Amino acid sequence: AEQGMDSLSISTTVEDIVRYPELLRRLPALAALAAVVLGWVLGSLTAGVATRQFADRFRGAPVRASLAWREALPRWPALLISALPVALVGLLVQWLPGTLAAVRMSSLTRNLLPEAFSLFGMLLTALLFYTTALVMLERRSVLLALREVPATWKPGFLPAFVVVVLVTLVRLPLDRLTLASRVIVDRGIPELAIALALAQATVAVFAGFLTTGAATLVYLTVVADREEDRW
Repeated sequence: AEQGMDSLSISTTVEDIVRYPELLRRLPALAALAAVVLGWVLGSLTAGVATRQFADRFRGAPVRASLAWREALPRWPALLISALPVALVGLLVQWLPGTLAAVRMSSLTRNLLPEAFSLFGMLLTALLFYTTALVMLERRSVLLALREVPATWKPGFLPAFVVVVLVTLVRLPLDRLTLASRVIVDRGIPELAIALALAQATVAVFAGFLTTGAATLVYLTVVADREEDRW
């Protein structure tokens, strides 16, 4: 009987979530969660492709999309593993607010803890900023890339962190606005939540493109040992 009640409760909860307009209240949060997962699974591959294309462009070589894809696809597993730590932190940031709502703690701690994890995610992104370049441009395995990435911190951590902060600031206003989706839906304009989710996804794609280009440029001009003929 208890199991039946649990199943009923779960199905009712799912049914409530997919109902209009509750689905629109939750849409930005669901879209943000999907963005983290897709950004890891597909974004790691497209970042590898873009890194090769950006590098060719910066070096004045012909940019061939087909060649970039042929190079990136076999390295997809390495790109996935190297991007996993940042993705896990991103999932944690999305998961925390709902979890903390059920935990007894001060409102200050509840508000600051997600922000602290967001800051940690920015720091981790900066620390691993050049792993895609190491995998794609230096043809390192994921283990070698992670082992060599600390050598990039002295010349490249500061520009990496600046880029991460700037990209975060670009996304921040829209990310904050989507947090008010419940209020927007409750005030009678639920379809605006769809527009916000689409805008958030568009900005996220642009931010990823910008980050990949900046990481490639900084790696080639600041981090890479220019005394070696790597190219």
